[in-house]
Amino acid sequence: MPKSTSECPTRAVDLMLDSGAFSAWKRGERINLHEYIKFIKRNYSLLHTYVNLDVIPGRPGRQASSTEVEEAASESWRNYQAIRAAGLQPIPVFHLGEKEDWLRRILDSGAEWIGLGGSVGKPDEARYQFFARSFRIIADSKVKTRVHGFGATAVQTMFKFPWYSVDSTSWVMAGATGAILVPAAGPASFDFSRLTAVRVSGKGSHARQAVGFGAIYRAHLDAFLVGEGSGLAQVRNDQGARNYINIRSMMGTATAAEVRLFFSTWLHAGDDQASKLTAAGARNRLVSYYEVQARDYQTEHLKEYVCCGKPLRPERKFSMQFNLVGYRGRRIAALVAREGMDAENPE
Repeated sequence: MPKSTSECPTRAVDLMLDSGAFSAWKRGERINLHEYIKFIKRNYSLLHTYVNLDVIPGRPGRQASSTEVEEAASESWRNYQAIRAAGLQPIPVFHLGEKEDWLRRILDSGAEWIGLGGSVGKPDEARYQFFARSFRIIADSKVKTRVHGFGATAVQTMFKFPWYSVDSTSWVMAGATGAILVPAAGPASFDFSRLTAVRVSGKGSHARQAVGFGAIYRAHLDAFLVGEGSGLAQVRNDQGARNYINIRSMMGTATAAEVRLFFSTWLHAGDDQASKLTAAGARNRLVSYYEVQARDYQTEHLKEYVCCGKPLRPERKFSMQFNLVGYRGRRIAALVAREGMDAENPE
C-alpha cells in the first residue's frame, strides 16, 4: 500500500477509495471499470488503499433474486481480476447472501486485505451469523489477511470480531439528527466500549434529550464535553461541534477495540467536515469515486486533501446532471440504509 510520495512527503489523511457503486446503482447508473482503473493509477501515490468495483444485484426497490446475486458476484469477481491484471491490488468484498465459495476464492487469490459487506440493514442475528461464518472460513483457510468491515461499526460488532478495520458514518449521521455519542461512565474515566446517542438539539424525538437527564448523568456528560474542549450549549447549537465530539467518541471506541476506523465522508461537504476530522486527529477517511469523478476532482484536489486534510474545490462548474442538493439527500439516505444508523442506539 502506498504510504508516502515525493509530491506529498507528509500527509494529513490516509485515504481509502470506495467505488461508490451502491450510490450509482441507486440512480440507475453504472461505474465504468476502465475509468475507475485509470483514476486509481493516476492517483495511486495519494491513495492508502482502494476497493474493488462491486456489482450490486437486482434493481432498487425490490429484493434481488438468488440468480441475480450469483451473477453480480461473478461480475464483481471479473472486475477484481481485471483490476489486478492492471497491476493493482484492490480490496475484494464478500457480501452477505453470496455463496461461501466466493469468499474462499478471494482468500485463494492471495488478497492481503479483504472486505465483508452487504450486511447493513439486515437483522442483527443475520449479520452476526454472516460475520461469524466468514471469520471461521478465514481462520480455517490459514491465510493471513486483514479484514475490513463495511458498515460494521456497531460497538458490539467491533469488539466481537477480529477486524483490522471498519468504516463509519455514525459520526456525521448522529450529528445531523442533533445527537452526540457519549461513552459510558467507567471505573476511572470513560468507557468507550459503550456509546449512547444523546440528543442535545431540538431535532428528532424527545427521547434521550439531555435537558431531561438527572444531575448525576448531567455531571458525567458535562465532564466528557469539557474534556473535549466543548460544552452543552455549543453542541446544542453547532452541528460541527457535534460532529467533532462524535469523531472523538468513535475514535475512542476504535482504540478500545483495537480496530482501525475509517470515517466515511465526501469532499464537497465543505471545510467543516474536513476541518473537524483533521482537528480531531482522524487521519483515516473513506471517500467515494462516484462523487469524486462526478465533481471532476483532479489530482491536485486530492493532493491538497491528502496533504493538508482539506478539500481544494474544482474550478470547473458542477455538472447540471449531478445536483449537489439531490446528491447529498441520496448520499445521506444511502448511508443511513448502509449503516443502519439509529440515533437512539448508535452503531
